Amino acid sequence: MAVSAPARFQLNPNFQDPRPVVDLFQRSGAMKVLPDGHPKSGINFTDKMVYVNRLTLKTQNSISQDSQNQLVGADIIMSQMQTAVYLLQVAVSYNRHEAGAVSNYGVSLPQAYSLGLNQSIYNQLRHLLLYGFQPEFGEGLLNAPGIKKTVLPPDENNTKDIKNMISGHISTVILNEIQDIISRTQQSGMKNVITILAPQRVLNLFAFAKIVNLATFQLAGSGTATIKGQLDAVLKDNDTVLLWQYDDTLESKGDNSTDAVIITLRQLDLSGQDVYANTNIFADSITHNDACNAMYTDLPAPLEIISPLPGGATHLQKELSATSGWALRPEATTVLSVAVDVDTTTLFTPPANTNTTSSKKAA
Repeated sequence: MAVSAPARFQLNPNFQDPRPVVDLFQRSGAMKVLPDGHPKSGINFTDKMVYVNRLTLKTQNSISQDSQNQLVGADIIMSQMQTAVYLLQVAVSYNRHEAGAVSNYGVSLPQAYSLGLNQSIYNQLRHLLLYGFQPEFGEGLLNAPGIKKTVLPPDENNTKDIKNMISGHISTVILNEIQDIISRTQQSGMKNVITILAPQRVLNLFAFAKIVNLATFQLAGSGTATIKGQLDAVLKDNDTVLLWQYDDTLESKGDNSTDAVIITLRQLDLSGQDVYANTNIFADSITHNDACNAMYTDLPAPLEIISPLPGGATHLQKELSATSGWALRPEATTVLSVAVDVDTTTLFTPPANTNTTSSKKAA
């Protein structure tokens, strides 16, 4: 990292506002796909792999009016999943002259560098979570084997881009994908938290611009609510919370360079239901991992190491050990590819003119 703090001229008398105008970067909501919205810390910085065991039950039984000599039972199947641990490191060096030049602007260089290195590591964490370091091995949520990948289908007018698509059609498709996730994960009737992660240009259309169309039959929020408002209202009636999160790196990450929209159930509700003859008593009675998506780190925040250098300089280093994003339960995630704005000339191709004869004006 370099320091640019040039000398400048000022006219006196003057007033100097002590607050600088700081350029903003997007606050990525990618970590909201994880339980509690952050990676699980606890691995050792020397660890190279993380392992998670999987337990599966297959039951059989015999039934008749007479006793049988050979009886069947239950099969317990154990397996193991694994992912690699990576070391993220960034560092800068600075001297007292650079610190003094920056202080003339009212900024602390050590603090600025410390925050900048944190942001650098957090950017890499986001990349590991979504795309992995070795995607060919299924690392990252978008590359996880077993997740559902689908494309937003055209509406009744054959419109393929969400900017011009019927709003009610988009809402119906997303609701169908959410109920499909809840069904696949056996979470029907439970209190669920669904995260939708997508670029701003997709979610802002859903939140501000796409009003649910008026129809011959009254839809929830018809004519007044946006897609976001309609989905929030419908899911609230079903004890489901919808988290709308933004990440612009998902632009052009869908099929055919469309935008990727991640819809995921980040965590199971293991509270269970009070039922007789519980057909899920095996899972309800065993303490197990309720995470659908996972990411592991050695510390809750990057480790800071400060070392002196010759000439009165200072070396500042940050590091963190982390895994890639991990879909422990791939059935809990759907990646929906959506086209934001498509040239309408490519959507509606006029029929070819089969009339080969031409009319001529009479002389």
